[in-house]
Amino acid sequence: MGTFLNYFRGKEYKLYVIIDEYDNFANTILSDSGEEEYRSITQGEGFLRSFFNVIKAGTTGSDTPISRLFMTGVSPIALDDVTSGFNIATNISLDDDINEILGLTQAEVQTMIEYYRQTGKIPQTTSELLEIMGQWYNHYRFSLDSESEVFNTTLVLYFLREYMKKSRIPDPLIDNNARIDYMKLRYLIISDIKSAPQLHSPQTNGNFSKLRQIMESDSVHSTIVERFPIAKLTSPENFISLLYYFGLLTITGSDEEHKAILKIPNESVKRLYYDYIKETYEETGLLTIDLSRYEAAMKEMAFSGKWKPLIAYLVEQMETSMGLRDLITGEKALQAFLNVYLGLSALYLVYSEKELKKGYADLVLEPFLAQYPGLKYAYLIEIKYIKPQGKKGELTPENLKKIKEEAILKRRCAQRLYSLDEKFRKTIGQTTLKKLVLIFSGSRMVHHSEI
Repeated sequence: MGTFLNYFRGKEYKLYVIIDEYDNFANTILSDSGEEEYRSITQGEGFLRSFFNVIKAGTTGSDTPISRLFMTGVSPIALDDVTSGFNIATNISLDDDINEILGLTQAEVQTMIEYYRQTGKIPQTTSELLEIMGQWYNHYRFSLDSESEVFNTTLVLYFLREYMKKSRIPDPLIDNNARIDYMKLRYLIISDIKSAPQLHSPQTNGNFSKLRQIMESDSVHSTIVERFPIAKLTSPENFISLLYYFGLLTITGSDEEHKAILKIPNESVKRLYYDYIKETYEETGLLTIDLSRYEAAMKEMAFSGKWKPLIAYLVEQMETSMGLRDLITGEKALQAFLNVYLGLSALYLVYSEKELKKGYADLVLEPFLAQYPGLKYAYLIEIKYIKPQGKKGELTPENLKKIKEEAILKRRCAQRLYSLDEKFRKTIGQTTLKKLVLIFSGSRMVHHSEI
């Protein structure tokens, strides 16, 4: 590279250097070989640092051969770790004026749909497709100062390409090529035996708790850090920022301290969270779900209205897992657990704290009728958590009385609380709505009923 650049010194023509996905191989090394191998290429005499030293040298001097340099990537880690070798770059990732370059606007998606409608292969209306695609692919914002949201370009193109083949909504709705593979995140949330030989099996670290917190609270407030070294990845702000750069969180606004308010952007990303949490539970031995049994019970719930077998199975798995029981410390934790495992099915869109006409429902299972028009049942689920008391956390008579009172209160309030608004009634179509009350003491379900 040095020889090549020297050839162009003093020449009439200058070079434009474009480096695409500068972080891709570094992320692969991190996930496959670990931090030691990563440091060997980015620090000291590592070849990545040497490479950027040569590039930097080509941008300096009166007869510099490089006129412009443009780099794209996702993770700011690699760039920071070679910064002493390459400290001339300006990060424009958060600039307001490039927000719409990073995705498709709704007007652009609408134009694309109308263009393909001319083929006669799209029987659904443009508004119907926009609603589905918006729910699954929209709501990304890449600047605190931008008001506009953009769609994921890759997923929009996937949707239209697959739709045109069979004139129906593609199944699955997430392109496998666009998924952020679990193994790409594994090194961020798992401490395995190689890096922690005192452990007998892989263990979750503090970053995994951040994933669970996001699922439980639906949003997080954080400064978006522009770059950071791998050694500081465990810092909460750095990990949250990395989720943002990976597209697993997006900007929805800012708080009074001018920190970004970050949320899960859409249904596609929410499904990725479900997968990450499930796979982490399985790898660390916290919980393993029999998917064939799960899917059979979910079909009964969706098509026959028999919800007790699935709920009982999930609760049974939670109760028998010692490690998972320790994580269930309140209503939000229970809600997040059920959110993840009910969300593994493609039959329902699962919402936590969904706003209805006169209140909020803890969990809503909205049948995905656009994809599965034969579904028969929709669900509203109320969850109540009673902190265990007494020796070994068993229920005391006073606590049991309180639980029963809570159950009666839920029964009385439910009909009044959930008078359905027009939009929700439209989304569940002609399905039968079931309203459930689940009451827990610790990880034990002590009451379940249908209202």
